Amino acid sequence: APAPTSARWTLEGVVWDLGTEQPLAGARVRLARAPSPARGTTLEGKATCMWFLAEPVTEYVAERTSDAEGGFVFPLARLDELAVVATKEGYGTSIVGLGAMSVDEEERSAEAELWLEKGRRLRLQVVNEADRPIPGASVARFSGHVVGPPTEVVHTAEDGFFEMIAGSEDVLVVWADGYARTWVEAPFDLDGAPIVLGEPFSLSGRVVDACGAPIPRAVVWLDSQIVPPRITDGEGRFAWRDLPWQASIEVSAQTGEHLRRATYVAPGRDDVEIVLWRPGAISGRLVVRGPTDGLTFALRVDGPGNYRHHDHHAPTSFHATDVPPGELTITGHASRLVYDGGNPYG
Repeated sequence: APAPTSARWTLEGVVWDLGTEQPLAGARVRLARAPSPARGTTLEGKATCMWFLAEPVTEYVAERTSDAEGGFVFPLARLDELAVVATKEGYGTSIVGLGAMSVDEEERSAEAELWLEKGRRLRLQVVNEADRPIPGASVARFSGHVVGPPTEVVHTAEDGFFEMIAGSEDVLVVWADGYARTWVEAPFDLDGAPIVLGEPFSLSGRVVDACGAPIPRAVVWLDSQIVPPRITDGEGRFAWRDLPWQASIEVSAQTGEHLRRATYVAPGRDDVEIVLWRPGAISGRLVVRGPTDGLTFALRVDGPGNYRHHDHHAPTSFHATDVPPGELTITGHASRLVYDGGNPYG
């Protein structure tokens, strides 16, 4: 593919062999677009860690082959939500997003390092609890941890089997319609045993404001990296239908205008309600009755939901933001350093 024109940035990097720790020549390096915000990957226009089960990136905008020193260079028109994907026959796949790159704003350059591990062929079957094969199940492979986009997604055949090249530290996430998601941290340790998908559990509810009005377009997520987030609809509703069993699930919600709020629930509920508030602010001043020479001031604001704000910058005034509604406790403190044998104490 042709390189982007009107280059103002330079993206360069090196592909390494993880086993030998030497530069790897001849690797296929592609520049790809990151998943779109429609998949719940951004909040307030900023990248988040909500790429958990996005399909692999397929919009490649440029391609290179690593040289004898493992190097590659891409000219860029702008530095946006891009990812670099490296592959080579007999190796696994490595993907690095913009957040993991070293960026120099003054030089208008970015650097990326990609490590490829010599993989082994993995062939496993996905079955249900009755030991029947599940065709069409999705198997996502993550390099070491379930954060960022998966390095590869394959689907099971009619007999429930799938094949891929995987590394020893790769993690698999498996899901299919009508079944609970599951993950496998060490797939080679299965020694050919099938991956079993169990009965799914549902969870649904809605996100509302302090007056009970629904909040659309809120991002709702769970404390599970194998479950993708949800975006509330026009009625503020969200739902999951394929959750694995957990005794308690933390459900969190947030928008660009409302504070994050979390609640703990059990799977199977359909009446979860998360109430979000718009953040407020409070300002004031610290009145000191007496000499202030040599004093150091500090102020703390405590509020509902474990809210805490510290202010050490302004000696006699304070300003706290993102304050939740409810009763606040404001504490002022003044201290003077005293030197005893060269060691100061308050």
